[in-house]
This record gives sequence, structure tokens and C-alpha cells, in this order.
Amino acid sequence: MEYTLFETIAITGLVFTLYLLYKWYRHAVQRNKHAEAAFKEFVERIVLCKVEHEDGVFYLYNGLNNEFVTQGKTSAEIEKFINSHDNKFFMNWGFDEEIVEQVKRMEAEFIK
Repeated sequence: MEYTLFETIAITGLVFTLYLLYKWYRHAVQRNKHAEAAFKEFVERIVLCKVEHEDGVFYLYNGLNNEFVTQGKTSAEIEKFINSHDNKFFMNWGFDEEIVEQVKRMEAEFIK
């Protein structure tokens, strides 16, 4: 069976197109793996905290498992702890403000 020039070009084009689609798919899969790993790493850095104030001391607990995180008498002590863990994001349980801001607000309420 003889192939004409047109058939040869069509088959070559088809093979090349399939190769490009395969390479695009592999690139998309690899890109998704990297994005998923980056997102997972980012989420692991978030620490949801609950703040309690008792006897003039602020206590921070991990909101997911109620593990003790830190304590301090002032917002400055809490902020010092948080700044020493710069690879973590400490957020309050409601996700509406950072822990330092919440402690400062609570501190102002208790001073009154």
C-alpha cells in the first residue's frame, strides 16, 4: 500500500499533535502536584486559636485539638511569642482577626 504525500503529512501531523497533547497533560499534572503541595504547606502553617482570659492571664489554645499554645499577661507577651514563630499564622477561631489584635481588644476591654 502506497502512501501519498498528503497521507504522510496527515499521519505525521496527527502523531505530532498527540505528542503535544501528551506533553501538555503531563505538564498540567505536574503543575497541579506542585500547587497542591504548596497549598497543603500553607494550610499547615495556619494555627486556629481560641483565647481565654482568666485571672489576668491570656491563654491560647489550638482550636482544633484544644492543645495549649502559649500564655501571657499582656498582648506584648503574646505578640513576642507569635513573632518568634514567623513561619506560622495565628488566627482566631472566627477567621476575622489575628490573635494579637484579638488579645489587644480583649486587653482594652478588661482594663476598663
